Amino acid sequence: VHLLMPDIENPALSASLKREMRLSLIEARRLIEGNIAVLAARNATSEQICELKQIFESYQDLTMSQSYHLALSGPHHDFHLKLAEMSQNPFFVPVVETLIRAIPQGLRENEFNSLSDPDPDTILATEVSLHGAILDAVSRREGLAVGKAMDAHMDFERSLVLQVFQ
Repeated sequence: VHLLMPDIENPALSASLKREMRLSLIEARRLIEGNIAVLAARNATSEQICELKQIFESYQDLTMSQSYHLALSGPHHDFHLKLAEMSQNPFFVPVVETLIRAIPQGLRENEFNSLSDPDPDTILATEVSLHGAILDAVSRREGLAVGKAMDAHMDFERSLVLQVFQ
Protein backbone atom coordinates (compact mmCIF):
# COMPACT_ATOMS: atom_id res chain seq x y z
CA VAL A 1 0.00 0.00 0.00
CA HIS A 2 1.40 3.38 -1.01
CA LEU A 3 0.43 6.25 1.28
CA LEU A 4 0.41 9.78 -0.09
CA MET A 5 1.63 12.74 1.93
CA PRO A 6 -1.50 14.32 3.43
CA ASP A 7 -2.46 17.84 2.38
CA ILE A 8 -2.50 19.54 5.77
CA GLU A 9 -3.53 22.86 4.16
CA ASN A 10 -6.77 21.46 2.72
CA PRO A 11 -9.56 23.71 4.11
CA ALA A 12 -12.06 20.83 3.81
CA LEU A 13 -10.27 18.86 6.52
CA SER A 14 -11.94 18.77 9.89
CA ALA A 15 -10.10 20.18 12.89
CA SER A 16 -9.79 16.68 14.37
CA LEU A 17 -8.19 15.35 11.18
CA LYS A 18 -5.79 18.32 11.03
CA ARG A 19 -4.95 17.65 14.68
CA GLU A 20 -4.18 13.99 13.97
CA MET A 21 -2.05 14.90 10.96
CA ARG A 22 -0.07 17.41 13.01
CA LEU A 23 0.46 14.89 15.80
CA SER A 24 1.61 12.29 13.26
CA LEU A 25 4.09 14.79 11.81
CA ILE A 26 5.46 15.55 15.28
CA GLU A 27 5.81 11.82 15.93
CA ALA A 28 7.78 11.46 12.68
CA ARG A 29 9.94 14.47 13.48
CA ARG A 30 10.64 13.18 16.99
CA LEU A 31 11.77 9.79 15.73
CA ILE A 32 13.74 10.99 12.72
CA GLU A 33 15.15 14.35 13.85
CA GLY A 34 15.88 13.08 17.35
CA ASN A 35 18.13 10.36 15.97
CA ILE A 36 19.66 12.73 13.43
CA ALA A 37 20.57 15.16 16.23
CA VAL A 38 22.27 12.35 18.16
CA LEU A 39 24.33 11.52 15.05
CA ALA A 40 25.11 15.22 14.60
CA ALA A 41 26.47 15.41 18.15
CA ARG A 42 28.70 12.44 17.41
CA ASN A 43 29.79 13.18 13.84
CA ALA A 44 29.84 16.97 13.36
CA THR A 45 33.03 18.76 12.51
CA SER A 46 34.09 21.73 14.64
CA GLU A 47 33.42 23.97 11.63
CA GLN A 48 29.86 22.64 11.34
CA ILE A 49 29.23 23.32 15.04
CA CYS A 50 30.40 26.92 14.50
CA GLU A 51 28.03 27.20 11.53
CA LEU A 52 25.14 25.85 13.64
CA LYS A 53 25.92 28.48 16.31
CA GLN A 54 25.79 31.23 13.68
CA ILE A 55 22.47 29.93 12.37
CA PHE A 56 21.08 29.80 15.91
CA GLU A 57 22.20 33.38 16.61
CA SER A 58 20.46 34.57 13.45
CA TYR A 59 17.33 32.63 14.42
CA GLN A 60 17.40 34.08 17.93
CA ASP A 61 17.94 37.65 16.72
CA LEU A 62 15.15 37.50 14.14
CA THR A 63 12.72 35.77 16.48
CA MET A 64 13.25 38.13 19.38
CA SER A 65 12.98 41.19 17.12
CA GLN A 66 9.46 40.05 16.15
CA SER A 67 10.53 38.95 12.68
CA TYR A 68 9.13 35.50 13.38
CA HIS A 69 8.08 34.81 9.80
CA LEU A 70 11.60 35.56 8.55
CA ALA A 71 13.09 33.44 11.34
CA LEU A 72 10.91 30.44 10.50
CA SER A 73 11.47 30.54 6.76
CA GLY A 74 15.20 31.21 7.10
CA PRO A 75 17.40 30.30 10.07
CA HIS A 76 14.90 27.99 11.81
CA HIS A 77 14.67 25.93 8.63
CA ASP A 78 18.46 26.13 8.21
CA PHE A 79 19.04 25.02 11.83
CA HIS A 80 17.23 21.73 11.31
CA LEU A 81 18.81 21.14 7.90
CA LYS A 82 22.28 21.84 9.33
CA LEU A 83 21.70 19.17 11.99
CA ALA A 84 20.84 16.71 9.21
CA GLU A 85 23.99 17.70 7.33
CA MET A 86 26.06 17.33 10.52
CA SER A 87 24.95 13.70 10.81
CA GLN A 88 27.28 13.09 7.81
CA ASN A 89 24.55 11.03 6.13
CA PRO A 90 23.40 12.78 2.93
CA PHE A 91 20.06 10.95 2.88
CA PHE A 92 18.86 12.80 5.98
CA VAL A 93 18.90 16.30 4.47
CA PRO A 94 16.01 15.73 2.01
CA VAL A 95 14.09 13.79 4.66
CA VAL A 96 14.27 16.70 7.11
CA GLU A 97 13.46 19.13 4.30
CA THR A 98 10.27 17.18 3.59
CA LEU A 99 9.26 17.11 7.25
CA ILE A 100 9.86 20.83 7.78
CA ARG A 101 7.99 21.83 4.62
CA ALA A 102 4.97 19.63 5.43
CA ILE A 103 3.31 22.59 7.16
CA PRO A 104 3.57 26.02 5.55
CA GLN A 105 5.14 28.37 8.09
CA GLY A 106 2.53 31.08 7.52
CA LEU A 107 -0.26 28.65 8.39
CA ARG A 108 1.55 27.53 11.53
CA GLU A 109 2.26 31.12 12.55
CA ASN A 110 -1.40 32.15 12.13
CA GLU A 111 -2.63 29.23 14.20
CA PHE A 112 -0.23 29.81 17.08
CA ASN A 113 -0.95 33.56 17.05
CA SER A 114 -4.52 32.62 17.95
CA LEU A 115 -3.37 31.28 21.33
CA SER A 116 -3.60 33.47 24.41
CA ASP A 117 -1.93 31.06 26.85
CA PRO A 118 0.92 30.79 26.20
CA ASP A 119 0.94 34.14 24.43
CA PRO A 120 2.94 34.52 21.20
CA ASP A 121 5.91 36.18 22.96
CA THR A 122 6.18 33.28 25.41
CA ILE A 123 5.96 30.78 22.55
CA LEU A 124 8.79 32.56 20.74
CA ALA A 125 11.00 32.73 23.83
CA THR A 126 10.39 29.04 24.53
CA GLU A 127 11.16 28.07 20.93
CA VAL A 128 14.47 29.95 21.07
CA SER A 129 15.34 28.34 24.41
CA LEU A 130 14.55 24.84 23.10
CA HIS A 131 16.75 25.33 20.04
CA GLY A 132 19.49 26.74 22.26
CA ALA A 133 19.41 23.56 24.34
CA ILE A 134 19.79 21.45 21.19
CA LEU A 135 22.74 23.57 20.08
CA ASP A 136 24.33 23.37 23.53
CA ALA A 137 24.07 19.56 23.67
CA VAL A 138 25.43 19.15 20.13
CA SER A 139 28.30 21.54 20.93
CA ARG A 140 29.19 19.40 23.96
CA ARG A 141 28.82 16.28 21.77
CA GLU A 142 26.45 14.73 24.30
CA GLY A 143 24.12 12.43 22.40
CA LEU A 144 21.88 11.65 25.37
CA ALA A 145 21.42 15.34 26.16
CA VAL A 146 20.68 16.24 22.53
CA GLY A 147 18.08 13.48 22.36
CA LYS A 148 16.39 14.89 25.46
CA ALA A 149 16.58 18.43 24.06
CA MET A 150 14.95 17.34 20.80
CA ASP A 151 12.26 15.49 22.77
CA ALA A 152 11.56 18.68 24.74
CA HIS A 153 11.24 20.58 21.44
CA MET A 154 8.75 18.03 20.09
CA ASP A 155 6.85 17.95 23.41
CA PHE A 156 6.38 21.71 23.19
CA GLU A 157 5.23 21.50 19.56
CA ARG A 158 2.77 18.77 20.56
CA SER A 159 1.39 20.86 23.43
CA LEU A 160 0.77 23.77 21.05
CA VAL A 161 -1.00 21.57 18.52
CA LEU A 162 -3.23 20.16 21.26
CA GLN A 163 -4.19 23.68 22.28
CA VAL A 164 -4.81 24.95 18.75
CA PHE A 165 -6.93 21.92 17.83
CA GLN A 166 -8.87 21.22 21.03
